Amino acid sequence: GRHYNNNHRNNQRSQHQDRRTKEDRSSARRKASAAMFYLHSSADHQFILSRRPHKSSQQPYSFSGSDAPVSWACVLMVKQLSSLEFEETCPICLEAYTAARITKCGHSFCLPCLLHHSHAFSTNYPYAKTGPKCPCCSIELHLDDVRPVQFVDAPTPAVSQTVRLIKLHRVKGCAAPFLPQPHHPRRAAPHAAPGQCDAD
Repeated sequence: GRHYNNNHRNNQRSQHQDRRTKEDRSSARRKASAAMFYLHSSADHQFILSRRPHKSSQQPYSFSGSDAPVSWACVLMVKQLSSLEFEETCPICLEAYTAARITKCGHSFCLPCLLHHSHAFSTNYPYAKTGPKCPCCSIELHLDDVRPVQFVDAPTPAVSQTVRLIKLHRVKGCAAPFLPQPHHPRRAAPHAAPGQCDAD
């Protein structure tokens, strides 16, 4: 009877640990999605994606649709639309960006500033269970997750200014629009979204 009770307790403990592990993984995924909500919902940020999915990504393809969340592992660079009337500055050093990098939470910093911030945290808190926090929003920061960011000038149209709109095409089944070239097939256009079989 005692042997049966021990086995029963071990089974219950194992099931409880498995349940906690699944809950922890689900919570981590929700936190990661919440941290990237600003970038995914912002109209001022554009992702430069890899044509092939990353090994750590569970998505079959990085161009999975405009409404589908993008795996951060597939993001090579981020373009941020901004008005260059006022020079963008790093929130840490308050100077012009040097090797600008953007975090998952959507904040941009100089790469040297991020490295110094991470080094200072590890020096002051050598036994901390978590890594350094974002200086702007206190979300946990991982240097492996930062991406290069390019600031693109997007001036605000003036009052009574004429704005020219261009109609883009989109192939069925692909979420990325492209500008077709005259006298060329749609898929052969140089601005067409690449397929999974294309080289990166």
